[in-house]
Amino acid sequence: MDNRRRHDRKPVRADDIRGEFVLVAGNSRYTFSEVEDVSISGLGILLPVCLHVNDQVVLNYRDEDLFIETRGFVAWVRERPATPSGLRYRTGVRFSREDVHSNILFFMALREYIDRFSEAS
Repeated sequence: MDNRRRHDRKPVRADDIRGEFVLVAGNSRYTFSEVEDVSISGLGILLPVCLHVNDQVVLNYRDEDLFIETRGFVAWVRERPATPSGLRYRTGVRFSREDVHSNILFFMALREYIDRFSEAS
């Protein structure tokens, strides 16, 4: 895959995430925990469905103390063998440039998980 990313991506350990991630595309809502990587400009996730490139999406993160919502669009989708839980579409989401503040908050909400993963490596 051609790597045209402007920002470094960091891995996230799903088993460490205490909150809930939700992606909304059209009238469909998908809770996800398989966050493969994240940066201040986007993230890579695994989904059970194939979204379309340029689909507009809303991303939410909620835990006991925090609710963050940001917007973006599907940058790319790659099909791969399904996981045991049926996740088969690696989906790249690019955050919208219209609300950089929310993008940064979303990224910072994951900072704890990124740092913990990096220390364990």
